[in-house]
Amino acid sequence: MTNETRVSAAELVRNFGFWQEKAINCPVYVTHHRRDRLVLLSIDQYNSISADGAAPVSPNDSPVAPGHAPVDDLRTELSSICENIAEAYLLLDPEETILKVNSRLEALWMVSRDQLIGRKVHDFLPAQRSSLFLQKIRRVLLTRQPEILEYRGKGTTGLHLSTRIWPHAHGVLLLTANITELTQLRQNNAEAESLKDAIDRHPQVAHVQIDAKGRFLYSDETIQAWTGFDADTLGNTRISDICAPDDRRRIMEAVEDVISAHVPSALTARFLGRNFSEHPVHLTLAPIMSDQNATALTVIATLTAPTPIAAPLGESRQSAQ
Repeated sequence: MTNETRVSAAELVRNFGFWQEKAINCPVYVTHHRRDRLVLLSIDQYNSISADGAAPVSPNDSPVAPGHAPVDDLRTELSSICENIAEAYLLLDPEETILKVNSRLEALWMVSRDQLIGRKVHDFLPAQRSSLFLQKIRRVLLTRQPEILEYRGKGTTGLHLSTRIWPHAHGVLLLTANITELTQLRQNNAEAESLKDAIDRHPQVAHVQIDAKGRFLYSDETIQAWTGFDADTLGNTRISDICAPDDRRRIMEAVEDVISAHVPSALTARFLGRNFSEHPVHLTLAPIMSDQNATALTVIATLTAPTPIAAPLGESRQSAQ
């Protein structure tokens, strides 16, 4: 096969009859963007190659070292990936027999792979989750659709785990990740939301968030009632703008100190309302950290003295009468 002919894929489609006749006598290399992509061979040439046990190679392919086929490289690479991924790797056959594991799974289950491979997976599943695990594994085997399961790990380690179950050519694949930190973050977020909701509904306490310049990022209904401004209006102002003039410098200095030192602070001030009311408050400021920097602040304002809500002018006149 020393004589070689090349043709673009488009030309092959236009004149397929001509090029298949050409392929009877010599290979026709089909190119894509001027690179060899396919080879058109006669049946005699193909049978000859198959009989020799060799595979046709494009002249643009790099030579392969004897005894070291590319498929071996792929298998080695895949094995290395499976061994070094962060998740615990477990491969099962359709009869739920363990075919392969990685070191992460050995550490998680505290069992060596020699003791695992060839055994049924139900012998090693956590007792309180065994039936649910097997149910999901069998569902994946039947439907070929992935499943996920979150649960607490064995023993008293306190680990929270997440196992994703996927269909695999040899059966089913399980990848287990440690989500303890993620679970704790979820819990912290839920607690923070609960605390925020409780504070936001307290009539004597206001909760706001401000940026490093003192501008409102969030304001609850309580401070909106005190000041007489809605959330959109407060969003265009700074916290010092709703304070009495004598307190404005002190509160901005406190904001700067918390942002720079990353340490909470407290002070007293007076909030002003649109109806000329004055609300003496005790303020506590705490930094909101992101990447080791304070990017915003949480401010809690507590009334230090009961403040009557001013009645509309019409109601005042009726009361006087």
